[in-house]
Amino acid sequence: MIDKNRIADPTTHYGPAKHATKTFIRQRLSGALNVLFLIFFAWLVVRLAGAERAEMVSVIANPSSPSCWRCCWSASPSTCASACAR
Repeated sequence: MIDKNRIADPTTHYGPAKHATKTFIRQRLSGALNVLFLIFFAWLVVRLAGAERAEMVSVIANPSSPSCWRCCWSASPSTCASACAR
């Protein structure tokens, strides 16, 4: 427990500096990854906003399919659903 006496005494230490640096770097990396995931999620929601159910299900069921993503950029929903089903 950190109390006023410990804070007022400059001879006490709160832990090694390496621990604080690791925590700082870990927080910044997780924050950057959260921003990237948020951008991806916002793009996905906007992209699928007017899509039919078949297209949504096919994109969400297999998001790593390159043909599915390539097709979903500019094709019609029926074409995209058939390409994503492969």
